[in-house]
Amino acid sequence: MALARLTTLSAPCLLQWRIADITFSMGLFFGGLWLDAVMGRGDTRDVVRMRAAQLREKLTYLGPSFIKAGQVLANRPDIVREDYMNELCVLQVRQYNAARSA
Repeated sequence: MALARLTTLSAPCLLQWRIADITFSMGLFFGGLWLDAVMGRGDTRDVVRMRAAQLREKLTYLGPSFIKAGQVLANRPDIVREDYMNELCVLQVRQYNAARSA
């Protein structure tokens, strides 16, 4: 029902919907990072692993442009810590396999 309603919206409404979706998704992620830091568990191995997987899932959910950004970040040790880089490398493997099967 909601999908049918989205397809009938005008282009400016779709753009606003997309901006809100991106803002909300990334806001939840960065809010979680902030909360982890405030609670003093930001560098716990399990939490870092969970947040890295969550970032990969968010980028995948947000679409091809965000997947490409994740692939670029996976090769930038000066920007992203190693835990996140390892998780973002999964985006490169999945993209490569998807291209080969097409």
